[in-house]
Amino acid sequence: MAPEGASKVVTLFMSANKYRAPLQLAMYAPWRNFRLALKSRGCFSCLEKISTSAITGRDNNQKSPKLPHITSMDMFRSPKIKNVDITAHNESDTSFPEREDSGFINEGDLSFNGCDLLFSGKSNFTVSVEGNIGSGKTTLLEYFTDSASVDALPEPIEQWTNIQGQYNALQLLYEDPKRWSFSFNMYAQLTRVQMHMKQHIKPIKMLERSLHSTRHCFVENDYRNKTINGMEYGILTGWYDWLVKSEKAKVDLIVYVRADPEVSFDRIKKRSRKEEALVPFSLIEDLHNLHEEWLIEQKDFKPPAPVVILDANKEYDELKELYETHRQEILCGCV
Repeated sequence: MAPEGASKVVTLFMSANKYRAPLQLAMYAPWRNFRLALKSRGCFSCLEKISTSAITGRDNNQKSPKLPHITSMDMFRSPKIKNVDITAHNESDTSFPEREDSGFINEGDLSFNGCDLLFSGKSNFTVSVEGNIGSGKTTLLEYFTDSASVDALPEPIEQWTNIQGQYNALQLLYEDPKRWSFSFNMYAQLTRVQMHMKQHIKPIKMLERSLHSTRHCFVENDYRNKTINGMEYGILTGWYDWLVKSEKAKVDLIVYVRADPEVSFDRIKKRSRKEEALVPFSLIEDLHNLHEEWLIEQKDFKPPAPVVILDANKEYDELKELYETHRQEILCGCV
């Protein structure tokens, strides 16, 4: 976890997106050994529509200002920049991240050529794909499964649905969450740690969710909805804290596959997994809100790694194009 006050956020405003920002990189102090270069002018067409006076004091009708090449060290030398509600950006929105002085955003070139997320001195990485049930995490993993750089580890559904050849823990959870939430979360933590600790040969180990989302989204949701009690919450939190301190759950990058609850719920119904037949829309809404709190608002918990946010409210062909466009960011530069 980053020290308090150490986080810096850069939002890349993308024109072909309802949120105006399908990609966001959140940077933390432990990650000073990588640099961020902003990608392709085509991704920034809407940035030129944003008030340049908020950046350099120039009038919007003047020639586009120039921005410098930004490195992680620039970010940590810079003044604090407040986060932006990226869902608020639309054609008429001319706001920009508020800054305390001109130290962070100076004149530079808006014509960016090349984007990479490089972790200096590292040859292998763990990327966690996070998101709601039905948001499209499996679709992303399947897209990169054949990559020469990726060992993809999907969620251990088979383990959850066949314990000792007798018990379908996932189905029991959905049938009676108050009875089975604690048991399932204990087992989920075990299987998550097994995923984190699994050896990999290829440069990227790509996980479908992590121990961190088990704690900050699913365990948290169970506690708020009273399907686990205070003692059970304390036990699960204690296990999580110990595992993190013991470095059993390291992550180098989080990819947040962000979809509206309505979109996720519709996909759940279409794929018709028998265990998910009882999943209520209220659960999908609650989990969406918790992902937003954790990965975007960062209200109570800070993500353990930089975060790339992808808009998953798209059809499959559009998603494939999105994955390919951001391949270099998603794969930490290992393309």
